[in-house]
Amino acid sequence: MEEIVKNLKENVGNIIKIKGKKASGLWQHMQKNIETHQIINYIDIDDTYQIIAYTQDEIKCEDKIELTGEIIELRGSKHPRSKVDESFSEYQMIVDSWKCID
Repeated sequence: MEEIVKNLKENVGNIIKIKGKKASGLWQHMQKNIETHQIINYIDIDDTYQIIAYTQDEIKCEDKIELTGEIIELRGSKHPRSKVDESFSEYQMIVDSWKCID
């Protein structure tokens, strides 16, 4: 999982390809309103990490998916009113294209 996060962190603002599959269980994530990409997809990467992928249309793959898009970083805090900085980052993708793969 650390390698996945490192790769996403290093690519914030860049367009990259990632492989994964639609999540069977949904983890709690921050969400962003992306006017041009209103569909929210939960994607598992290597069964150890999950991201949100924003798309213009629903992903209909039964198994693995290859996604191409821009990595974005969302920052938040568990306790926004706390004086202690407990902020964290979450990496997500605005998807330009996707395809089902074997």
